[in-house]
Amino acid sequence: FCCVLFWQEEDGLRNLVRSRWLGYGYKRQAETGETSQVGHKLYFGGDVKKGITACVACHGVKGKGMAQAGFPALAGQNAAYLKTQLTTFRSGSRGNDRNNMMRNIAIKLSDSDIDELVNYMSSLK
Repeated sequence: FCCVLFWQEEDGLRNLVRSRWLGYGYKRQAETGETSQVGHKLYFGGDVKKGITACVACHGVKGKGMAQAGFPALAGQNAAYLKTQLTTFRSGSRGNDRNNMMRNIAIKLSDSDIDELVNYMSSLK
């Protein structure tokens, strides 16, 4: 496996960020032109049966977020980062979301749902 490190500017702070693991199983949209159709459907429509709210409601059509409302941008984030955030919300080890909003959504996501969402969201630029 290979890991790429790079600097990322966020809110005026520089962070050393680890990019997705090459060979980790995520399709690299930049290389393949592919994204997840399942992830796309979850992002835009959620899953009524599971009670999963569509991501687009807070993070926007292009994943740019809504800073004024406290919803961060997803566009431009790498797959490993996105997966870590979703899994830590799901486990409850991350809890800085307002009114448990992300925790209440993430707890309903299966491992497969997370992988598909991450595959789609990491393609947003």
